[in-house]
Amino acid sequence: MEWFIGLLCAFFIASKTSKYFAFRVAKSTDRPIFIILCIQTFTVCTMVPLMSLLGTIESSGITSNLIFIWLQTICLNFIMAYPLQILVVGPFCRFIFRHLFASTNQGNESKVEYEMEQQGFAE
Repeated sequence: MEWFIGLLCAFFIASKTSKYFAFRVAKSTDRPIFIILCIQTFTVCTMVPLMSLLGTIESSGITSNLIFIWLQTICLNFIMAYPLQILVVGPFCRFIFRHLFASTNQGNESKVEYEMEQQGFAE
């Protein structure tokens, strides 16, 4: 049941809000990695409170200490979730999707490589 609720939160709440806030910080002309990191950051900032609330209610129930336990859980979860998303899960997912959809991304990837070469970021 938690997986289903997490999927619904990610799809309907976090994806829209994270893109909204990310594109208020990043412009479409910014480097793609900056845009990706902005979206990942705001996704973590949205999903951690939502899933921490679900976990707090599931483990402790609805009590008078719910707010305090929830805030503590947010802090602990954020400490783990953000570095994992930026350093492990995000790059791993991009690697997997890059190889799964290599034929459809070939034109876009070569265009991005060419632009990066022109700007001096790649060889």
